Amino acid sequence: MNLLQMSLSGGIMILAIIIIRVLTINKLPKKVFLILWGIALLRLVLPFSFSSVFSIYSLMPQSSYTSEFMSGLPAILSADRSSVSVSIEHPKEIPAAPAAIQTDERADQLNDLKTDVPSESSFSLSLWTFIWITGMILLAGFFIFSYFKCYREFQMSFPVDNEISRKWLTAHQLRRPISIRQSGCIGTPLTYGIFHPVILMPGNTDWNDEKTLPYVLEHEFVHIERLDMITKLIFTAVLCIHWFNPVIYAMYILANRDLELSCDETVIRRFGEDKKSAYAKALLNMEERKSGMIPLYNSFSKNAIEERITAAMKIRKRSIFTLLIAAILIIGIILGFATSRPSASKKDYLTTIPGDEFSREESQELFALWFEDYESMTVTEFREKALSLIDTPEYRALIERFSQNEIVFEVEDNKEGEALSEFFDYFFHVFEPLTAENWQVRYFDDFVYSASSPSDPSSDTASLEYTLCMKILNSDALTTAEYDNARRQVHDILWSFLQEKTVLQLIDEQYMAEAIQTEIDQIASQTGSDKLELSIDYFYTPISEQTLTEYYNTQIEAEWNNVLSPYAAFGLTWKYENEGVKMYFQGHEVKGIFDAKKGTWVTEHIGNGTFAPDAVELYAEYENETLTGLRPASRQEQKEWDSIRSSNMNTDEKEARQYPFGTKADYESLLALMTPDYQSMSVSEFNTALLNWCNEDSERMERIFEDVYNDEYAVTLSENEKTFVTLTAALSRCENATMVEATLAETPSHNLTYCAELSQSYYKCSEDNHAFVSLWYQFSYQITDENKLSVAERDQCIGGMMDSVQTFFSETSIDDFAAMSQSVVTTKLQEYAAKYSNELIIIEINAAQIDYNEN
Repeated sequence: MNLLQMSLSGGIMILAIIIIRVLTINKLPKKVFLILWGIALLRLVLPFSFSSVFSIYSLMPQSSYTSEFMSGLPAILSADRSSVSVSIEHPKEIPAAPAAIQTDERADQLNDLKTDVPSESSFSLSLWTFIWITGMILLAGFFIFSYFKCYREFQMSFPVDNEISRKWLTAHQLRRPISIRQSGCIGTPLTYGIFHPVILMPGNTDWNDEKTLPYVLEHEFVHIERLDMITKLIFTAVLCIHWFNPVIYAMYILANRDLELSCDETVIRRFGEDKKSAYAKALLNMEERKSGMIPLYNSFSKNAIEERITAAMKIRKRSIFTLLIAAILIIGIILGFATSRPSASKKDYLTTIPGDEFSREESQELFALWFEDYESMTVTEFREKALSLIDTPEYRALIERFSQNEIVFEVEDNKEGEALSEFFDYFFHVFEPLTAENWQVRYFDDFVYSASSPSDPSSDTASLEYTLCMKILNSDALTTAEYDNARRQVHDILWSFLQEKTVLQLIDEQYMAEAIQTEIDQIASQTGSDKLELSIDYFYTPISEQTLTEYYNTQIEAEWNNVLSPYAAFGLTWKYENEGVKMYFQGHEVKGIFDAKKGTWVTEHIGNGTFAPDAVELYAEYENETLTGLRPASRQEQKEWDSIRSSNMNTDEKEARQYPFGTKADYESLLALMTPDYQSMSVSEFNTALLNWCNEDSERMERIFEDVYNDEYAVTLSENEKTFVTLTAALSRCENATMVEATLAETPSHNLTYCAELSQSYYKCSEDNHAFVSLWYQFSYQITDENKLSVAERDQCIGGMMDSVQTFFSETSIDDFAAMSQSVVTTKLQEYAAKYSNELIIIEINAAQIDYNEN
């Protein structure tokens, strides 16, 4: 139940209690009403209820039952969101497309696809919730302000120390020490405080009035003895929570009155019923002065004096009949108003089978097949009960006609529609299979499909059609619920399996065939048992390549829009077509935009390509770190850019950049790891720091390491900085990638072999260009203990080995190389690997990792 549901049902109970109170206030013990108010409090704060056939809600039509009526209201602080419409979106694969450079090769497009998983959930505070919280705070603030205002005044009171007070305190001792004080700020006696209660008397109290004082003090003592201060505080707290319900204010006022009436009744019974008149006179002698709604104070005459005097004069001895009536009222309120109607069976919502094929009577006969507690029965017990139920030719004929009838209906969004769907599911997947002639082995056809293409929800999806064979091995042990749940679990597992796959995986039939078979084998072993055997045949339809292309192009177009939008205000326009982008400025096609501040060159490709003859380069202009415009390159600048583009390799000879150049900010973030003591750190410690840096911004990482791969930089680095980036960071990135792959593959992570991405190639030719030699090599290495190996040691070993190879190649003449074979060069490089290896790092290189040519 949500807050509004609790408030409504509690309000109905309070109205019932008010009616009972009006009719019986002077006929029943006053404690009865306190018990009833306590039940109402529980109804207002407990978000659940027990069902009872005696509940008044059972008298209401099902559609008007409280919880359903309340489901249409705003669900303030709802603990049950059944009334809220929920939409679930399946995961969609979003490619991390290049921000500035379009990739021409199809393989590169596929490799750029990644899955985008939302990392955060958003929360929106509704208007109703805001109003409720505001009202609660304001009302609670009023009570707290009133309490502390009066409390400060009460602190100015004086302790009473006379013979009467001392004698009274001696006779009325509790574990909590009681004190009597006197103040001119009040007109009627009251008590306050919980752990150290105080009886506060008016300043004009006549301490020689032996007729009135005993009643007054005894009344306040009863309040203290029963902890009425806490009771009033609870009523106040509930009022603050349900401030929007006017009935709660009536409860608050009447409950406070009943506290006083009950206290009066207790005092009279202690002094004797013959003292009723004297007590009533004491009430009349006290001048009434209201002191506001203060939750922790109990005033002798705070409530209606007339009601109290009347109630006091009508107090009688308790009779068995009176106590019996009180007990009946309390039990009746609990059963009638504190409980909910019994949960309706789904069958109760069913009336007729949709369409005109079956009459109401026939529909009811079919619905009777959905009997209670079938899920807890074994298959044998279910069959016995089901077959005994349909043991007539007419009944079996009706079932056969229903089974063969192709009923198509639209499920209404109500209880009957939900019940109909569940009945059909029960009949065709439980009742019919288990009562059929070949009930031990049954086949169920079903299918699951992947999420729609993000670019076009109506586009085709990957689908997995399957036939599930369920073979019952032990019908005496297998329950009907286990039988049905096995079928449902297979569907749910295969559904989740398909949603977890990326677009790239869904298009790969070979990969999917292996993955589906592995999943099916796992389902059969985990879901099956010695009671039930499962087997699955399937047919997989992959997502089309056209969908993949549309998907990819949509994401790339979005990336281009994001990159170019800052320049739109200065006249740049663009359009995305044929898997490429065309930019325009002042009537000219734009080859690229050089943004010095960002350290990027935004271009469709790095060569001249198919640009128009009058295409230009643009420069982004800044003033005080703010982009202020675009300007075309001057003639000289354009000439330089044309030269740069001409010097670049053709796009079919050199792979285009996947990411823009690393920016100054990118490199500054990486170089922040270049602390004064980074070389003394263990490899393990430094790799962890680099991994955290990579995870902060994966695209930033890709930009920098693509610079390293191409040996092209848009920022200036010192020699030490470049060594840190190209050696230290590059090696740690390689090691982290290998470690992650090993973790995903669940392989041992000790003594991993790292394949160095720092491969080198060298080339030189003779002066007459008639002879040349080229050398390419790559190597691998193992770290035996990354917690002991320092970054400096690792870099010295790997860097030293690479420097030695470079020195060997540069210092060896063409003639000397002409006399060397592949094996000689391999041996030489292996000597360098052995030289720079030690017990913590072992460098290895073999002939397959060396490409040596001389001519």
